[in-house]
Amino acid sequence: MSDEVEMTDETGIIPAPPDVDEMESRVEEVVALIAKGLNQREVVRYLNEKTEWGKELSRRHLRRYVAKAREQLVTEAQTIDKRFYLMRFLRRMDMLFQASFKVQDYKTAISAERETARVLDLGRGDVSIAWEQAAAEAFNIPADELKGMSASDLFERLLSQHVEDATFEEIEND
Repeated sequence: MSDEVEMTDETGIIPAPPDVDEMESRVEEVVALIAKGLNQREVVRYLNEKTEWGKELSRRHLRRYVAKAREQLVTEAQTIDKRFYLMRFLRRMDMLFQASFKVQDYKTAISAERETARVLDLGRGDVSIAWEQAAAEAFNIPADELKGMSASDLFERLLSQHVEDATFEEIEND
């Protein structure tokens, strides 16, 4: 069976090629299908069975649309501003930390801090040395106790200390 589809409609007239806007719309539709996880064969089958324009085109032509969609994804990837995604992530982690800390969900709070530390690569030597010095000063902890301690470990220590302090306050207030 031929891979080509007859290029004429029921009247026997060859349809006009799509204009630029229609072409871009078709490529965007293919990009969306790729983003949903469909591979080339599945995209071609979907377009051929579910879209009016895909029924009019050969499988070969539909594969060209897939290639254009992939090219578009590569082009878009080159223009991504990672700073935007980093700051959005950091703000989300901060909101998650604040909300979970407020309701005393310390496991989630610690997870948010760990993920932030991981993404910011706070375990690196040069950053951790500066971090250890700042933490020693800020929390009045001897610097030698912080050597080799990760930001997450310090955070856990401070949280447990906070919980202990809160527990003593509750006992004293009773």
